[in-house]
Amino acid sequence: MMLRITIGKRFAMLRDELKGDEPWTQSKVASKTGLTTNQVARLEQSGAGSIDGFLTMLIFYLNQGYNLNWILMEDNEQVGKLFINENTKDIDTQGSIAALQTLKSSLTELLETEIDKVVVKLTP
Repeated sequence: MMLRITIGKRFAMLRDELKGDEPWTQSKVASKTGLTTNQVARLEQSGAGSIDGFLTMLIFYLNQGYNLNWILMEDNEQVGKLFINENTKDIDTQGSIAALQTLKSSLTELLETEIDKVVVKLTP
């Protein structure tokens, strides 16, 4: 749970760092990603939302040049926030894929547990 909140805070931090003619608001990120402003806000505030929304945000920031390992790793102090060059990007992509697979596995287990609880409550 804490990692989700941390990732949400990192999304907000990265949005504040984005450059352009005007500040990047949650509405502007929503417009660029196809998410709603509420989805972006929930992801930034608590890391809550759909897996699709979460992955959409990750892909958005990857396309902005940010390192997915920096976003996803609990302890990211030794990880660069930005890609430095194409060689680094290839290495970081592999690490990001591994981190996403681990996250997917954790989310799947959590979802299964929650579904089991609902089934138990609904079973006569």
